[in-house]
Amino acid sequence: MTRAKQICRACPVRRRCLRQAVRDRELYGVWGGLTGQERRGLLKQVQNFRGLPAGVPARLQYGEPVRVRSQDRPAVAATLVRAGWSNQRICHALGIDPSELRAVLRVARRVLWVIDLVGTDQPPALPEGRRRPADPTAHWRRPPGGLPHAA
Repeated sequence: MTRAKQICRACPVRRRCLRQAVRDRELYGVWGGLTGQERRGLLKQVQNFRGLPAGVPARLQYGEPVRVRSQDRPAVAATLVRAGWSNQRICHALGIDPSELRAVLRVARRVLWVIDLVGTDQPPALPEGRRRPADPTAHWRRPPGGLPHAA
C-alpha cells in the first residue's frame, strides 16, 4: 500500500483517478492516492457536511446556544470562517480548544476539496443487492487502454 501511495503522489492524473474512484465507488485498491477505506471515510464526511441542518450556523451567529455534534463541526466551522468569525470566537461557540479547531478545519478543507473534486452531484450509491466479492481482486478490472497513469 505504501509503495502504491508513493507512486500516486507523483502521478499527473491523481485528481482524475480519485474522482473516478469516488464516482464509481471503487471498493478496493489505491486510487488517486487513497485506499478504499480512506475513500469511504471521506464520503462519510462529505455526507455529514452536506447533511448539516441549515439553521445551526445561523443560530450560532445570533448567539443562541446550540449543541453541535462532533461530526458536524467541520461544516459549522467552515461556515463560520466564511462568515468572518475569528478562530477564538469559533472555539468559544463550539466549545473546543484551538488545537481541536485546527483539526476540525483540516477536515473541513479536505471535505471541501473532495466536494470540489467530485462536483455537486452525490456519488452514486451501490445498487441494491450488490455484494462485495469474496476475493478483493475479483472487483478489479483493467480499464480499456490500460491504467489511467500509464504512459
